[in-house]
Amino acid sequence: MSMQTKQHDLLTELCLDFGKKAVASLLEASTLWIKKFPNGSHADWSQSMISHALSQLSEHEPYWTFIAARIHLHDLYTKQRSPNIYTDFAAHITQLVALGLYDPILVERYSREELRLIGNLITPERDKLFTYSALQMMMSNYITRDADHKSVELPQERWLLIAMILMQNETEQRLEKIEEAYWAMSHLYMTVELPTLLNAGKLQKPGDNKPTASTNYLDVYHIGITKFLDGMIDDKVIYIPDLFMEQVESRGHWHLFDPHEVQTVMGYSLADFYDEKKGAGSFREKYMACVQHPKLNKKTIFAIDLMKQIMHSQLTTGFPHICYTDEIHRKKMNKHVATSEYTIVATHPTQLTHSSINLGRVVPAGVLERLITIQVRMIDNAIDLNVHSKPIDVQLRGLLLGTTGWHHLLALNKIRWESTEAVEFADELYENIAYLTISASMELAKEKGAYPLFKASEWYSGEYFEEREYHSKTWEKLRTDVASNGLRNGSMTAIASHSSTAILAASTVGIEPIIQKYYMEEQLDGVIPIIVPDLNPETRWFYKSGYFIDQQWTLRQNAARQRHIDQCISLNLYVPNTIQAIELLDLHVNAWKSSLKMTGTIHSHSNSLYFLNNAISF
Repeated sequence: MSMQTKQHDLLTELCLDFGKKAVASLLEASTLWIKKFPNGSHADWSQSMISHALSQLSEHEPYWTFIAARIHLHDLYTKQRSPNIYTDFAAHITQLVALGLYDPILVERYSREELRLIGNLITPERDKLFTYSALQMMMSNYITRDADHKSVELPQERWLLIAMILMQNETEQRLEKIEEAYWAMSHLYMTVELPTLLNAGKLQKPGDNKPTASTNYLDVYHIGITKFLDGMIDDKVIYIPDLFMEQVESRGHWHLFDPHEVQTVMGYSLADFYDEKKGAGSFREKYMACVQHPKLNKKTIFAIDLMKQIMHSQLTTGFPHICYTDEIHRKKMNKHVATSEYTIVATHPTQLTHSSINLGRVVPAGVLERLITIQVRMIDNAIDLNVHSKPIDVQLRGLLLGTTGWHHLLALNKIRWESTEAVEFADELYENIAYLTISASMELAKEKGAYPLFKASEWYSGEYFEEREYHSKTWEKLRTDVASNGLRNGSMTAIASHSSTAILAASTVGIEPIIQKYYMEEQLDGVIPIIVPDLNPETRWFYKSGYFIDQQWTLRQNAARQRHIDQCISLNLYVPNTIQAIELLDLHVNAWKSSLKMTGTIHSHSNSLYFLNNAISF
């Protein structure tokens, strides 16, 4: 097929799909380019047409991102295997295993006939779901490449390989489960964590799959807390008990200790305790014992002064994240796990067990139950395949099933962010997600057995259901079934912010509001345009920038949502750089009083010069 024929066929297809009027400028640009470069290559033509499409992209003509993606796809198909796109998957796998690019496990665990049947699942049409930014990110960052750094894989093959790796140890109806996993990913109904996206099916070389750098944690009563806040460290987390927030509100004193000295003098670690009830409990008892002990050194400051330093750091760097430890432990289902060990598990779960539901696609499609059923199995399988799993991970078999695309879903449903309707919608939706997730884990327990610590958990005792006031007949039946059959996973739901996977899913980030309807995102290989999904005259008014949203409504939504999330929600807050200190403090106090477990990064328009240059008084 000649270059001109390929180009003509693509342009004809785009006219049919988007309308000739919509792509008229592209047709004109193509005609002018061919006149100017009659002997030009197809790759150069494609790049020029992509540039033209992206130059047309705007809030008023968002469809150009899909046109640019289609041109990019056509170029990829031509470069790699045209005209035999997505054909003979078994031969493709075998060849890349022989070249040392794919893991031999793919041909060891799957027969040639199975590979043929699996290859038949590929649906090329689903490549058309990609926006340009999603496709560019996939091809630049995650696709398998050869020794010359040329891509040897197409997007649907990446999804299928992930499904094969995660289902490799299934013993019953394995091909059907691979088909379901592929269906979920290729429709962009879910996201997978970046290590799996990057590494699944590839032959790992020594050092390829190193654990990511650990987050830096510190308790707010630690003697080194002020230096920790001033230090040049990203991804900082502070553990804050109720007692500290009470002292902030009352403008009382706060005492800092050396944990080693506390252990030596008192014979215990404060990190092993928490307040079992609001306003009372073992942590404050042990803490006050430290305060009153004559041989224990302490540094006394005003709690509000330390809170000012925390807020100062947040507005200048975005960090630290804040974890309200008492609430985390009061709500945990596995109280028999050591307090200090569980805190890290609850606030920073194992990365390889993370996945998110793409709400903006799944809920309108009515496939939430089908998706969660396969998604829970996929994440559970990842626990056994994760070489970095710790003993506590295997004992708890904790999942991190999150959500993305919340603002997208609100816009599609024409629900304003700052509304009671949005709060009620969050409550209803996340209760449904909790129910479906627990049900899916229970069904897995029937098949594969409950997690080792189940019988000592609040899942088994029913306290989990009591605390959340799940008393409907549907919930009562599930509670009885869980007690009888067990759960495969000791924790299941959490929400973290992953902007990269949200871009791949062509959705909005996590549970956060958008920043802009259209903007440029800087990636390793350049700048790519991002436009919010399904932007049209009807949804436009429901896409409000986070910087202009009253964050108290964000807190209300999250308080409703948190009731149904058994781990932490990393809730980022968006504030103008002109925010008064008292307003930011009010957000923190309300987050704590709303029984949130965690708040994440504080985003402001720019640095907090206004905050720094104005006297902080309360």
